[in-house]
Amino acid sequence: TQSTWGPFNRIIEFIVVTFDMSLPSWSAFLSLCCIFWGAHPLTLNRIIGDNMVLQRGPARSRVFGWADPSEPIITAQIDQGKLYSTPRSIDGSWLIELDPQEASDGHTITFSSNTDSIVIKNVAFGEVYLCSGQSNMQFIVSMTYTAVEDIADSKNYPSMSLFVIAANSSTTPLTNYSTPYPDHQFWKRSSPEAVGSTADWTYFSAVCFGVGRLMYQSLNGTVPIGLLDISWGGSYIEAWLPPSGFRLCEDYTYPTPGFPTNNGGDVLPQLPNSGIYNGMIHPILPFVFSVMLWYQGESNRNEFGLSQYPYDRMKAYQCQQSALILTYRKLFQHNFDFYFVQLAPVKASDELPLMRDDQLYAISVGGVDYAVAYDIGDPTSPYGPFHPRNKREVARRLSLALLKSSYHQDVVSHGPVVTSIVPSPDGRSAMVYLAADKSASGMFFFNTEGCTTCCQDLPFVFEVDQGGGNKVFVRAEILDVKHFDPSSFFSTSSSTLTPSPTPSPSSSIYSTIISFVHNLSPSFFSIFSSGTPPDAPGSRSQIASTLSETSTPYIQIRIPANTFGVMMGILYSYEDVPQCALYNFQKLPSTPFFYDVRAKRFRSYRK
Repeated sequence: TQSTWGPFNRIIEFIVVTFDMSLPSWSAFLSLCCIFWGAHPLTLNRIIGDNMVLQRGPARSRVFGWADPSEPIITAQIDQGKLYSTPRSIDGSWLIELDPQEASDGHTITFSSNTDSIVIKNVAFGEVYLCSGQSNMQFIVSMTYTAVEDIADSKNYPSMSLFVIAANSSTTPLTNYSTPYPDHQFWKRSSPEAVGSTADWTYFSAVCFGVGRLMYQSLNGTVPIGLLDISWGGSYIEAWLPPSGFRLCEDYTYPTPGFPTNNGGDVLPQLPNSGIYNGMIHPILPFVFSVMLWYQGESNRNEFGLSQYPYDRMKAYQCQQSALILTYRKLFQHNFDFYFVQLAPVKASDELPLMRDDQLYAISVGGVDYAVAYDIGDPTSPYGPFHPRNKREVARRLSLALLKSSYHQDVVSHGPVVTSIVPSPDGRSAMVYLAADKSASGMFFFNTEGCTTCCQDLPFVFEVDQGGGNKVFVRAEILDVKHFDPSSFFSTSSSTLTPSPTPSPSSSIYSTIISFVHNLSPSFFSIFSSGTPPDAPGSRSQIASTLSETSTPYIQIRIPANTFGVMMGILYSYEDVPQCALYNFQKLPSTPFFYDVRAKRFRSYRK
């Protein structure tokens, strides 16, 4: 309010001192001045407004804002129901935590103080998803292959509401944020106008909208969906991490906070450490949402930013993404689920397989799942090969992960899961064993999108030691593939959707996928608890021993007969741009891996 008065501050100060105003008189005069100059004694954070969606129960959603000294008590009332009240804090802020609400729409919330009131309308309670990351999350609906169809369809989701926070970086934490993109409201119900901006990279995120739409349908249209798009193209994770996140990753040396200087071939935007967190995330603390979707990591490859960040940035990502999850959960005061996208294919100095591995470390945190995108290429994309236009498929895979991990639906959300590999005694062939569940049903090899040689180059590759330090990579021959028949194991019926913001780390997906988290130091596990080291009971090497060969799906592979040498490693789709992938009946591909034959474990292959 004081900043609204601007040049009138000295006049007001003169009047107060001259007339020796008491506190009650000053408070009354302050309120009159606010009204006269167009300010309000009571204000809301800009994320609170008409057409918004607040998180439904069992969570307790929060509404918050600021008030002048003349407003000691703030109240909030949903329709004509319970009256909530809270005192104004000494810094002028206030926060009200609402009781858990059922999924519903069409509410009004009235906020009141001594001299002011604000009414927000068309408020819903439902599922709220925060969508963040860099350009592939910012990539908007109108830039996709299915733009015309998706934009036209957007009118069919009347209880889905969209919100975009404009790009804003700051060297200090902000308490509110800048105006969104021109001509875009803070909250807008789903419609062609809200979804289909004709200006590239503005609104609305195609991945975010795609997940929201599919979840709206999966929840039978009875649960409103709120989507927050907070993304920044080209951004790197250091700009998203709060200061407390850097402290968690103390094994790595970071440059002095501040705007770094680009040198050489770097293409990183000029963002300070924590800059996006300060300018775009901190302003909405502690808003409540159930899920965070994260599509980021391209800018954290080592080929970018070496002058700003002189360390192994991809290895640092193993800690940084986990630290982002943990610190955001603490700062938002809510244990939301976290889903990330494993990076899409593009020729990138052979760094993408390592980066995809490094992304998987976050699973050790718990309440984390992911979708793969290494087979969704688009080398002729007009937005660059790093920006595939098939965002609908990415959204489908994320939605299946949500249905499985957050809503406990009986769906297959991952491709065939490799549990163990058993080499032959002569080192010339191997059995690749898969999890005995529906993820291994209907397996087939198929071309990846944007491939060139395609399935002429099958996904399995041997690293062969030919002696004298000479190592070669050769494509494996597929001898046999055994599928899993789920009819004898599983019911095909789906369970009721029951929200559970924090799935148990002992879930089947967690137990199998956690085995990808390899080479973690004991100190890492002490910070990010609930992870299972690769060699512990329950890891891949243990799973295979508990299953008979007659019940376990497998793929038998061998080194081509004309190749000399003994295998050192077995790789699956472990390259920047995989040409062929192993899919199941849901057309979900297996996660890439590198298996070290001599060490008998899955590992990240670093030259």
